[in-house]
Amino acid sequence: MSNAFTSPAAVSWQSLLDEIVLAYSERRQALVQSAYTATDGKDVSAAAYWTTLQSWLETYCTSFVDHVSGPLNPAGTDFLYFTLATWRSAAGLNASGFRRKVEEIDEYSYGLMLAGTPKSDLIGPWIFEDLQKGFGALKWKAIAVTVTPGSGMIKSASTGIFYGTGLEAQAAADAIWESAEWTASDANSLTYAGRTTINDYVNYTATLTRRYCSYRATVNNSIPRVTQLWIRGDPPGPNSDDYFYANGDTRTEDVYLLMEEVTENTSTNVDFGIYAGDGKPDWDGNVGGYRGYTDHPSGLLKYNFTNA
Repeated sequence: MSNAFTSPAAVSWQSLLDEIVLAYSERRQALVQSAYTATDGKDVSAAAYWTTLQSWLETYCTSFVDHVSGPLNPAGTDFLYFTLATWRSAAGLNASGFRRKVEEIDEYSYGLMLAGTPKSDLIGPWIFEDLQKGFGALKWKAIAVTVTPGSGMIKSASTGIFYGTGLEAQAAADAIWESAEWTASDANSLTYAGRTTINDYVNYTATLTRRYCSYRATVNNSIPRVTQLWIRGDPPGPNSDDYFYANGDTRTEDVYLLMEEVTENTSTNVDFGIYAGDGKPDWDGNVGGYRGYTDHPSGLLKYNFTNA
């Protein structure tokens, strides 16, 4: 579990700055940006130093998943990312941005810290507090997942010849399926399951196909995190007579479902299980088009950053 940032009261700037720099570096790495290391040449008394941190937060907060209202959008069709406004709200910042002062007695104004003439903004405890809040609100990151190499298996049955009725073609494909063997499949092919019957209004042919695999999240940093696998069941094709059918698997059309959560680790490769059956795809008495689904898998990293 992340540690709370240190309160700016009665501690040295250096202690506060060390935490801020580490928070900045870790969240950069979460976005596959370079780690940040403080150097002796940095002038932390310059407004530009603090503006860089503030600007990064306001630019890249939208790359993180909203852990308050998410992880999914209301329809469940995709991850819900922060907007600038929702990130400020989650962080407890003012709706107008970071607090600013030129004189200690001033009321707060808002925005990025400015270098002014004749005076620049003050570097007060509110600068640290707002940066702490801003970084602390960035916790979750969506990540692409790929097929685990060597995990794919496929089984198909196709009549290859035409029959007088669709039911005859389907029965022939069923018989072929019973004697067909599972074979290793393309390492980059997603899980899918479905059947198709071609109808030319005179003759019919039928095909059954099912493929399954496991998925892998590859994480390019060593920051501790819980890793989740989410899968959305997509319709199988673009044609008007192609339609979604789960074929007994745990899938919902166009909606993400949480399939697995891997406990906190720092591994580069996180492999998940297999979430598909191996039974024959269902005809359900239908003729024409493709009936089934194709996986749309994604990962969610719930980071345990050093400070939050």
